[in-house]
Amino acid sequence: MKEPEIKIIYIEPQKEPQVMKIPNELKSFQHLVGGFVEVVGADEGVDFICNSEGKILDMPLNRALLDDEGVIYDIIAGPLIICGADEDNGVFISLSEEQIKEYTERFKEPEFFVGGRRMDNKAEDTIEYNASSIAHELNDFMREYDFFDYSDRIESPEEAIEDIMDDLISGRDFNSFRTALKTIAEESPENAERANELLAKVEEFEAKYFRDAPLKDVPARE
Repeated sequence: MKEPEIKIIYIEPQKEPQVMKIPNELKSFQHLVGGFVEVVGADEGVDFICNSEGKILDMPLNRALLDDEGVIYDIIAGPLIICGADEDNGVFISLSEEQIKEYTERFKEPEFFVGGRRMDNKAEDTIEYNASSIAHELNDFMREYDFFDYSDRIESPEEAIEDIMDDLISGRDFNSFRTALKTIAEESPENAERANELLAKVEEFEAKYFRDAPLKDVPARE
């Protein structure tokens, strides 16, 4: 028999698990994951549910799923729901107290990823600190000399710094940073030394977190 309400574990990226009760209806699951739902992994009597388009929508990576040998086989993008599964009747059910304890402990610590590679907490602090430092320096440099009409293209320094940090941590935009700084160094001799210093920091960051440790591709869901 389908339970009208079920007890689940709800996990958002960069947050600890929450235990909550929700209506046992599709729209409740859709609301929590922010879109279409998909069962992406299962243990005996337990289902893992996320947004089926989480990776396509570029949702933040949340928790890694491991196989029996402890190897990552997938990474949840966006919120994760863990609920009980009545496999005989094909319905979701409440988690038992034992299951709640097991899975809150397993997923207790927020996980941080660089392009699909799981980092430990120490690495997270390091990459965020380094990205923040470089982002502040790049923003100050670009604003001070207003290269490429920079001031007209940003809404606020704070948002600009956040955007630069996101690009650095995700590894998306190294070529753009490199091209801009090289252009400044070539076309503005009085600023060449500072531009080259920043270029060296960007390339050191890229080498440390990306090129020196190739990232394993995260399998895309069909």
